[in-house]
Amino acid sequence: AVDKHGVIPESVYSGRDNKVESYNHSELEKGLKGFLDGIISANKIDSYNWQNAVEAILDVYMGDTPESFVMGGDMKMTAETYARKLKLDVKDYVNLSSFSHHPFYNSFILEVPDNYSNGSFYNLPIDDFMNTIEFALMEGYTVAWDGDVSEKGFSSKNGLAILPVTQSKEQWTKPVIEQKVTQQSRQDDFMSFNTTDDHLMHMIGIALDQKGNKYFIIKNSWGEISDYKGFLYMSEAYVRAKTVAVLMHKDAIPASISKKLFTSNK
Repeated sequence: AVDKHGVIPESVYSGRDNKVESYNHSELEKGLKGFLDGIISANKIDSYNWQNAVEAILDVYMGDTPESFVMGGDMKMTAETYARKLKLDVKDYVNLSSFSHHPFYNSFILEVPDNYSNGSFYNLPIDDFMNTIEFALMEGYTVAWDGDVSEKGFSSKNGLAILPVTQSKEQWTKPVIEQKVTQQSRQDDFMSFNTTDDHLMHMIGIALDQKGNKYFIIKNSWGEISDYKGFLYMSEAYVRAKTVAVLMHKDAIPASISKKLFTSNK
């Protein structure tokens, strides 16, 4: 999509009605579905006008997409020229995952509903997977995170995502003992649908608690909730167990792991 259509900064095109403060596509989704279900149920479609109608509905809720815009004072740009200015090449970004039902250090098609386009993911052993995420963050890169947020230890309200051995009220106020996560336990959760592809968030850093336990700093998209204003801290155990996949720049991968991945997939 970026290669074909480019990108537009949020400051130019927010993708929402300016009368509302937050994104809520429920009404849009229901309206589109109702319209399209009516088209599908017709015995015969006489024209392509329905496509224009869909565009019109999207424009009402999301605003007209600007053909051009001004950046940097007086520089007129299009979505395509802006993407080139950013030097944004989607080929520089790779999907990584860690599941043992496919060979490690090879690419595979991840079996989750959201991967309807059959995108390829590079498969790493869980320790290499975790080391790659940590290396990327320590090198100043950020990571797109895809995973399960249905666990009892995930709380956007408390700004924490943890895997405690025992659930308790104390887990939200002080460090607790967490589950030991192995490649096999991770695999078992995925194969039994205890780990599901729920949500995407933005990993931006690493933090330690008062006992030296490692947490990954996550930027969520659910508003400025909790004491952390929409951010949350995801424990190492939670990342090991409940991450379905990540997306990162290929230069963020450690050289030793990159060599194994890209040499074996030529």
